[in-house]
Amino acid sequence: MHGQYKSTLDCPDCKRTSITFDPYMMISLPIPSQEYSKFFLYFIFHQHRKLPSKIYLNMPHNATRDEIMEKIAQLTKVEKNAIRLGLLKDHKLIEYVGPDASALYLKDHPAILFGYEAPELAQETPENKEMTAETTKALVRTLILSEPKAIYESEKLVSYTRLVYIESEDTLYDVFVKVYSKMRPHILNYYKKEDKKCSIDMADWSQNTLRAEYNEFFADDIEGKWFYKLFYKDEGSKSKAKNCTTLDEKQKVVDFLRVNKINLKDLVFEVKFSK
Repeated sequence: MHGQYKSTLDCPDCKRTSITFDPYMMISLPIPSQEYSKFFLYFIFHQHRKLPSKIYLNMPHNATRDEIMEKIAQLTKVEKNAIRLGLLKDHKLIEYVGPDASALYLKDHPAILFGYEAPELAQETPENKEMTAETTKALVRTLILSEPKAIYESEKLVSYTRLVYIESEDTLYDVFVKVYSKMRPHILNYYKKEDKKCSIDMADWSQNTLRAEYNEFFADDIEGKWFYKLFYKDEGSKSKAKNCTTLDEKQKVVDFLRVNKINLKDLVFEVKFSK
């Protein structure tokens, strides 16, 4: 197989045009090069079924969020629809990764990329994703802080933001238990560190077990020995965090939001560890 180069030459003096053809067997063509973005993320598995993983990715600059999530799903064996990506700065979730984000955007972003496994997301359909006063389904941010140990100290964020999935029929008690489930491994680690016996069985994540443990560790008559105190705040109004002990645990979340005039997207919980 061969081809020919066509050359055309116009003489400025005689005005004649010369056309020649030169045969060739091979031709060199430039190969388009695709630029890649190297970045990493921390992946948090549901209910600590696995330890958090640091995942390194090398993807084309223009790779979309969905393509990135597909890659993460392959590496973690987690369903793509059950993954939520967020950007954290100083342990605080400052932004969810939107559908228009690219690999280059994530690579250049000053915050740290986190991936969360949230099985509840995979169960959602387009019909039940829309929130109304009666249907509330969303991931709510939970910040982890340590209480100051001295007068001159201030509370500070000590761990990455957790996400707690809230549903329309949840009571505040249900939410408190869900928050406890995120803190459960830390309480167990405390007992191990202090060489004390603990009733927590990490192999058992049933609702009955979680409720029983929560009732044991956060009974009203031992408030002084609680591992942490739970607060809530409305980030939309920039108000100060309020103690959850003042709330009615039987109240439904949707009623709590309506009474306190809080949009779900602005609701934030704060776990303040004293131990």
